[in-house]
Amino acid sequence: MVVSKARAGLLLTAAVCVSVAACGGGGSSGTATGGGATTPGQKGGTLFVINTGPHNGLDPQASYVGADLEFASRVYARSLVTYSVGDDAKLIPDLATDTGQMSDGGKTWKFTLVDTAKWQDGQKVTCEDVKYGISRTFATDVISNGPTYILNFLDVPSDADGSPVYKGPYKNTGQADFDKAITCAGQTLTLHFKKPWADFNYAVASLAAYSPVRKDKDKGDKSLFDVFSNGPYQLEGTFDPNKGGTWVRNPNWDEKTDPVRKALPDKIVDIEGIQS
Repeated sequence: MVVSKARAGLLLTAAVCVSVAACGGGGSSGTATGGGATTPGQKGGTLFVINTGPHNGLDPQASYVGADLEFASRVYARSLVTYSVGDDAKLIPDLATDTGQMSDGGKTWKFTLVDTAKWQDGQKVTCEDVKYGISRTFATDVISNGPTYILNFLDVPSDADGSPVYKGPYKNTGQADFDKAITCAGQTLTLHFKKPWADFNYAVASLAAYSPVRKDKDKGDKSLFDVFSNGPYQLEGTFDPNKGGTWVRNPNWDEKTDPVRKALPDKIVDIEGIQS
C-alpha cells in the first residue's frame, strides 16, 4: 500500500485501505510497491509513505507542518489529549485521564497522566517527561521551527526585550521561574498562565509541542531526526531527511492502554525524495 504522509496518520487509526485510490490519497506521492493488509481492519503488512522531501523533522517540539504533526501523533508521539477518529472527531484523553481541568478563568490547567503509557524501553511516561518536553519550546536557539505560543502564555517573567527569562533546559537561567509555572505532583501536571487560554487542551491535541520528551534521551538540536517513541512504532536505525526511514512496532506499546491508535501495519516505510 502506498499513501502520502498527509493520509498516513488517518490510516494508522482506521481500517487500512487496499489502494491509493481507495484511500483518496492526496499530497505529494510517488510510486512504489509493497505488501499491505488486504482486508480493512486486518493487522499486518507494510505501509509505504511517499514524499517529495526532504523531511522537515521528527522532533515533536520542532514540528509545525500539518502532515508531520498527524504522522507523529499516530506513530511515535502521544500527547495528553488527542482527537478521536472519524467524521465526528472530538477531543478525547490520550496520555491524560481526561481532557484537562481548567480553573481561574482559563489561567490554570491540570492534567493527570495515566500510569500505563510506556516509552520504547519500557519506562513509564511521567508528568516530568511532559514538563520537560514543554521546556524545550523555550530553547528557541536550539529547538527551532516549532510553535512558541506557550512562551506568551506561561506565567514566567520577561526580560527587558519581552522574551521569557527562562531560556529552556540547555541554559542555567530562569529555571526556578519555569518550575513555578509548571509543576508536577505525582502524575498530575499543573500549568499556570498569565492570561486565560480557554482552549489550551485543543492546542495540546493539535500540536506536538506539548508531547513528552525523556530528558535522558534528549540530544538538543541533534534530536531533529532522532526520536524516542512512546507510541505504537519506533524508529528502526536512523532517519535520513533526504531518503527516509523505517518504523517498526514498539514492543512496549499496548493497544489496550491506547484509546485511539489501532496500529494495523507491522511496518511503516517512509520514503523521501520521490519526485512526481
